[in-house]
Formats: sequence, C-alpha cells, structure tokens
Amino acid sequence: MDGFYWFRPDEIKENITLPKTTITGFEVLDEPQPLKQGITLKHNQNTITFTFSSLQYSIPEKNMYQYKLLNFDQDWVYAGNINFARYPQIAPGDYEFQVKSSNYDGVWNEIPETFKFSIASPWYFTDLAKMVYVLLILSTIFGVYSYLKWRWRMQLDLKIKEEEAERFKKLNDFKSKLYTDISHEFRTPLTLISGPIDVKLSEGNITDSDFANFSMIKRNTNRLLSLVDQLLDLAKLDKGKLKLNIFQGELSLFLHTIAASFDYYPDFKKIKYTIEIAPIKNAWYDEDVVEKIVTNLLSNAFKYCPKLGFCEFKVTGDKDKVHISIKNTIENLTELHVDNLFTRFYQKDEFAEGAGVGLSLVRELVQLYQGEISVHLEQNNSIHFLVTLPINQDSFDKGTYNKISGQISNQSNITSDDLVETQKDMELPILLVVEDHAEVRRFIILALKHKYQIFEAENGKQGIKKALEIVPDIIISDIRMPICSGIALCNTLKNDERTSHIPIILLTAGIGEENELMGLKAGADDFITKPFKLRILEKRIANLIETRKALRRRYSQELILKAKDIAITPTDELFLNKVQQILDTHLSDSDFNAVLFSKEVGMSRMQLHRKLLAYTGLTTTSFIRSQRLKQALTILESSDASINEVAYAVGFNTPSYFIKCFKEVYKKTPADYFQSTEL
Repeated sequence: MDGFYWFRPDEIKENITLPKTTITGFEVLDEPQPLKQGITLKHNQNTITFTFSSLQYSIPEKNMYQYKLLNFDQDWVYAGNINFARYPQIAPGDYEFQVKSSNYDGVWNEIPETFKFSIASPWYFTDLAKMVYVLLILSTIFGVYSYLKWRWRMQLDLKIKEEEAERFKKLNDFKSKLYTDISHEFRTPLTLISGPIDVKLSEGNITDSDFANFSMIKRNTNRLLSLVDQLLDLAKLDKGKLKLNIFQGELSLFLHTIAASFDYYPDFKKIKYTIEIAPIKNAWYDEDVVEKIVTNLLSNAFKYCPKLGFCEFKVTGDKDKVHISIKNTIENLTELHVDNLFTRFYQKDEFAEGAGVGLSLVRELVQLYQGEISVHLEQNNSIHFLVTLPINQDSFDKGTYNKISGQISNQSNITSDDLVETQKDMELPILLVVEDHAEVRRFIILALKHKYQIFEAENGKQGIKKALEIVPDIIISDIRMPICSGIALCNTLKNDERTSHIPIILLTAGIGEENELMGLKAGADDFITKPFKLRILEKRIANLIETRKALRRRYSQELILKAKDIAITPTDELFLNKVQQILDTHLSDSDFNAVLFSKEVGMSRMQLHRKLLAYTGLTTTSFIRSQRLKQALTILESSDASINEVAYAVGFNTPSYFIKCFKEVYKKTPADYFQSTEL
C-alpha cells in the first residue's frame, strides 16, 4: 500500500556494533536517589531498584539485558528486554551492581556498566557492639564462675560463722549483764554519797568554803549518776525493755522550758544563743525521752562551741512530725569524723571530754521513738543536727510504749490571764509563778492549773508586789531575771513579816554554787534544776505544802503559841512572838477583833488572814477564838475560877456563847471537861 520494499539478500550483514549500556535510575525504598558511586545507605534503606538502558537505537525493543549484584547474585540474571532490577531487604555489606546489553542481532557487550554502593550495619551489629557482646559474655561467664565460687565459700564458712555468732551472742549477753550489774552497783554508793551531801547543804549554817566543796561533790555525784543512768538506758534499749510513756500536751512549751534552762551557759563563752520554736499543740510525746534527746544535743553543742561562737535551737512542726534543729560552731572542723559521732564510746582523741555515751544514747532513743536523726557539716564552721520525731498517736507502734496518758490541757488557746480568772474562786492553794520566760510560765500554769490557784509575774519586782498583794501559799521563781533576780525576791520576801512564811522554790540551771549559796542564805526552801520534770516539780510543791500542814497540826495540839516550834525563819519567829504579845495584852478585851488585831500587827486584814491561815489553818476571827479557848482551858485547869468568870476573863461577852464555842472544839462543856480531867 505504501509502495514496494526490495532488498538484496547477499547484501544483508549481521550487526556487530557493540551497544553501550548505561544505568539510568537508582531508587531506595521507591524514592529516587542520585547516582553517586560508593554511596552508603542506612541499614533500613535496603530495598533497591535499578533502571538501565542500551544506547542501541535500531530496533530497541530487541535489545536484551543481563545483570548481576555482586555478593548477592551467584550468576548473571537474564532479563530479556526488561530494563529494571529490584532487590528487596538486602543484608548490610558492600555491593556492586553490573548490567550489560545486546543489540537486536544478539551481539552482547561483555563490558558491563557498574554501580558501587554500601549498606551500613545497624548499631547493634557494628564491630564495637560485637566487641561489647563478647566482653559481656566473658563477664557473664566470669560472674557466674565467681558467684558459684563465692556461694561455695559461703556454704563452706556458714557453719563456722553460725558458731561464731552464737559465741558472740553469749559473750554480748554476758557483757550486757555485767555492764548492767556494775552500773547498778555504782548507783548505790553514789546515792549514799549524795544523801548526806544534800542534808549538809540543806542545813544552811555551813561556811562558804564548805558549801563550795560540798556543792562540787554534789555536782560531780549528779554527773556520775547521770552517766550511770545513760548506761542503764542503753542497756535497756539493747534488751528492748525501754518503752515509751506518751501523752498529749503542748510540746512547744515543754521544749521552751528545756531550751530556756540553757540560758545561763552562753554567758561563760560569750556564745550567741537563739531560740525559735513554732507553736506545736496537742502533740503526743514522751516527756522523758524528748528531754534526754534535746538536753544531750544542747549540752554537746555548748560543750564544743568555742568562745564568740553561736548556737541555734530551732523547732518546726507539721501535722504528723516535729523537726528539731540544733546548729553550733565548732573548732577543728576538718578533724571531726561525722560518721563516728553516734558510735558508742567514740572520742575524737584521748584528751576529749565525756565518755562518748550521750550521742549514742540520742540515736538509740530516736530509733526507739521511730524518728530520724542526721548530722552534717556546713561551710560556716558549724555542725548541724536534725531530729525528726512523730507527734501523731497513730505514728507510734503500739508495741513501743507502755501507756497513754490524758491531755495536760485540752484548751489549746487558753491564756495565763484566763487561767487566773477561772481559778480565783476555787478552794485551792495559791501558787505564784515568777518567771521571765512567758513560755515557761505558761507551761507551769497549764500543768498545775487543776491543783492550784495560779498567779504570775514577769520579773522579781512584779513578783514581790504580787506576793504582798495576794500572800500566796507557795512561790516558784527563776533565779536569773531582769529588774530583780530570784535571789533578791527571796531575800526580800523572807525578811518581810507579811510573807516570811511563804515557801519559795528557786529554779536554777544547775551551774555554779554561788547562786545556790545566796539562795540558801536568803531562805530558799528548795532548788529545782532546769530542765525539770513536771512530776518532780509537783512533788516538791506538795512536800512543802505538806510541811506547812504539819506545822498547823502541831499548832492545833499546843495550848499556847510556841514561836520556836512553828516558825520557819527568824522573821517568822519575830512575827509569832509579836502576835503572842498582842494576844497577851488584848485577848481578855471582848472588843478585840480581827480589825483591831490587824492594826496592832501592822498588816492589812487580808495579809494577816493569809499569814495566820498558813500557820494555823484558821481565819483571823477563828484564830482569836481558838486562842481564847486555849487560854480558858489553861485557867480552868490551874485555878478555881467559875465558868462565868473564865468566860469574861478570856474576852467572851456571854458565858453561853463561851460554852457553845468550847463544846464545838472539845466536844464537851467546860463542866464536863473539868469533871473528866479530875477522874
């Protein structure tokens, strides 16, 4: 249709021209990539596609291809006229892709076109990783071997160790028993030494030199007793026999009393002593254990704090815990081994003070309390102790304490003035607390408010004024106070007729004999060393009040007022002699009453009332009547006067009233009493 084709068969020849092959495309994960020889692909870029072409343009559909991927294909892959090759999931390694082509007459170009590339190994198949694997395998083999060897040794030594442990247990039990027995043996002679010393010091008529010597003996005896008590506490802790006695109270006030008891110590070394205590109310705590922990830490702080140093006592609390921080400067900080501070009997060197028991006891008590204690050194040449104790009842294991007492006070917001107002109408002994620390005053008031009518004063001057106004039954006063000290207060009140009979307890920090000597000379009735325990304070107060009651009972049995038997101080004796002279002069006067009596004595009616009440347990009117009856009894026994004559002689207006009063006291009429004595 298009014409004629003609050819000469003899002129047809085979095409011997070798075709040139070229690689036209390179894809990785179906993404085109540049044809860059020697390219390195990541381990996950391992799906490769090549496209190629032959540069033989005559009858291209008859061009044939062969390709081979070195290190992957074993031989050439015949592809026919397909011009691409795809290799999925190729392993890491170095590869070279080769491809060759033929022309339409099947003449092949044996020189292939090549493309080199590499696929990197993943990090866990790198040479470094393989070295690590080898090392781990070797280490595991060595570890298993070492473990088996160790286990074999442990099994071999187990029996020996058990036998040693048993021997050590028996030895420790023996040492603990011996240790406890010796401590008890020390207590007996120390108590026998302390008793006579206390008696001698209480006499008050010894010389200053003797007082200083006896006080030194007493102080060292108390020190030894304290050490023995610490050793016994450690022994109880070791045996698990020391139990807590917890109760609910205002912990912040109790800690204030302990901290305030160390106010005297800083003066000796010019130490800056700061106290910061947050309010902690309705806390559950063991008074004895908390006192031992805080006292030991503060004593340790002041003992090792250098001159012009500082000591910081800080307390904070939350719902469940109280945090007690004690920080102080210290000399030779670099020589201190913090890790050994809580080791029993540890001493920094042979010249160190103490026996190394206090801090060990503190740690044991904190552990018993289920608390925490830590210590660390700070940059400003200071050492910091931090104690954390539980204050919630539920935080205590029931197996660690013996009993739970009730609250000291359930009025957490009560003030001292409120206490005084609520107590004034109560028929209780009157107690005057003279203390410059408001927290210590409040602590005493809260503890004793149910047993006494309590008044308070901030210093000695106010205390003297208050004592003259109310004439209390007993006074508790700190020795060291501003404006007027406890010694001056004691000296003033004991030399005043209106207050000489009042027993006075002085609170002392327990350092130095001078204050105690001055207090005894001023007429102090007792001393209590800070920090004091409430039960000790209560007992001392009760004993002094009981002593006054004994004097009242003695008076009730005496027919006449014997000043020497009833008086406590020389001022008391002068007062009682003065009273007796007034009675001798005016008792027969029927108009002699309480008003005239107070004028003659030179006191107000209230002061005379309180004074006579303290000596005799009687009001002024009752005292006058009692003296008239005793005088009447003496007249009846020593004369022949009639009952009417005796009644008028002792100041009764009518015989009938005399007979009535006589019968109330002696349970008989004067006539019956006289007849019974004659029989």
